[in-house]
Amino acid sequence: MFEKFGWMRTDVLALVRANPYCLALSEARIKKSLEYFAKELGYDIPYLISHSALFGYSLENRIVPRNRSFQL
Repeated sequence: MFEKFGWMRTDVLALVRANPYCLALSEARIKKSLEYFAKELGYDIPYLISHSALFGYSLENRIVPRNRSFQL
């Protein structure tokens, strides 16, 4: 799934080493998260690897509302 978004295999391995929980996430959740973080917020791959906990947070309940409050 990550490779569809332009991630190299080494990037995926670094993410899994940093946060093995990412393997337990559904494909739909990974896709939504990657679309939001990369396209909406403009985060690059090294930033997402170093902040791998972002994938565990709920987009609807935590990430999107807090991002909206920063944009005001």
